[in-house]
Amino acid sequence: NWTKLATVGAYDTFCKATRLEEDMDYYFSVCAENKLGKGEATETSKPVTTKKGLLIPSKPIGPLTVTDVQRKSISIKWKAPSDDGGSPIIGYIIEKRPESARYWSKVEKVRADITDYCVRDLQERTMYHFRVIAENKIGESEPLETRDATMARSPFDVPSAPVGPLEITNVTNNSADLSWKPSANDGGTPITGYIIEHRVDSRTFWTKAGTVNEKTTTFTVPNLTEDTSYHFRVFAVNAEGQSKPLESTDVTKPMRKIEKPSKPIGPLKTYDIEKTSISISWKAPEDDGGSPLTGYIIEKKEANRQYWNNVAKVAPSVTNYRVEDLRQNCEYDFRVTAINKIGHSDALETEASTMAKSSFS
Repeated sequence: NWTKLATVGAYDTFCKATRLEEDMDYYFSVCAENKLGKGEATETSKPVTTKKGLLIPSKPIGPLTVTDVQRKSISIKWKAPSDDGGSPIIGYIIEKRPESARYWSKVEKVRADITDYCVRDLQERTMYHFRVIAENKIGESEPLETRDATMARSPFDVPSAPVGPLEITNVTNNSADLSWKPSANDGGTPITGYIIEHRVDSRTFWTKAGTVNEKTTTFTVPNLTEDTSYHFRVFAVNAEGQSKPLESTDVTKPMRKIEKPSKPIGPLKTYDIEKTSISISWKAPEDDGGSPLTGYIIEKKEANRQYWNNVAKVAPSVTNYRVEDLRQNCEYDFRVTAINKIGHSDALETEASTMAKSSFS
């Protein structure tokens, strides 16, 4: 059915069709009219499609979403505009701006079928804003911006500190054994090992003592200085770096473990032999066991007897002694034992029995 659009004057040769529906196909016809009636109509040979006038597109549909964050890249995603302005979208312009900067810089122009992009070559641990602009042949849309700044950083983190307490055992004069428990949180990427450090109490700087693998939670700290106070700490390590340290709560002072002394140095010599007395001499032990000697115990026994008899206890500075009250023409064995506060050394004995006799025939 045809709908009357308008009647124009006899000399008008144009007419503007209004109130048409957008994106519809229309046919138009024109006929001349006089007082006798209407003539034959002339029609358009093809339908005419109504279209909106060409405009810039609306901005892309948000939100502009951050989908992935790495050390030096951030990925973003958006949706195509709801209105292309009557002309197909030919692409999107992506821009970035560090949070500390005022001006935007162009990153890339991508095809119209792309609605996500990875922005690369960012500065690590820098906050960035991003925006996307749709473009058609008429021009550029208003930008769609990220709501908040995003930091370029690894999605992983350093581990948490090793679990304490940091236990210190088996302290010697130059070493100490440390033990700890694994970190509760590996930061999202496996722990690769632990770093152990020590610090002299009177100093501020730390010295690396060693490293162990991720399965080891013990370490013997070597090369410590005796009678010096130390602090210790342990770091967990993964691909992102070092954790906060687990530190010892008290100072540790390497001290030698006190033991009984070594036996006096031989040989245990006999000399000045008389009828009822024999002198003996020895040398101090090589090792006092970590505690000063408190003296020596001197013992004797007749060569044919089994049991030893106490003769005397002498000061640690004494390394010779004259044994009296011996029986003439009786053979004797002697022995000397060093003493410290822990106990007695092994005994140093004479290599052969000695007879108490006059030095004159």
